Amino acid sequence: MSAVVTEIRSRRPDATTQQPVQREHVELRMGGMTCAHCPPAIEKAAAAVPGVISASVNPSTKIARIDYDSARTKIADILQAIRSVCVSAWNKHPVIGVIGVQSGPPH
Repeated sequence: MSAVVTEIRSRRPDATTQQPVQREHVELRMGGMTCAHCPPAIEKAAAAVPGVISASVNPSTKIARIDYDSARTKIADILQAIRSVCVSAWNKHPVIGVIGVQSGPPH
């Protein structure tokens, strides 16, 4: 086992004390994405929010798909993280429309 994997595992809370994941999926229409920097920056910012399970952005459709644990984070937290990395795009086209939210794993 690598040292990195060992380090990550040591930071995780004990499985016996963790609450079950309340998985939700949200799709966000992103306004103002005009450069190649935005999609990976948005993915990285969203993924850094505690409770986000996965984040991906399709630059062609300008839709961000995010799976998160609603017991650990809220959509507002994710939007704030996205705003922090794409301030100029956000100020020109502040959203971001929520296309859909669903509980449980995406279909």
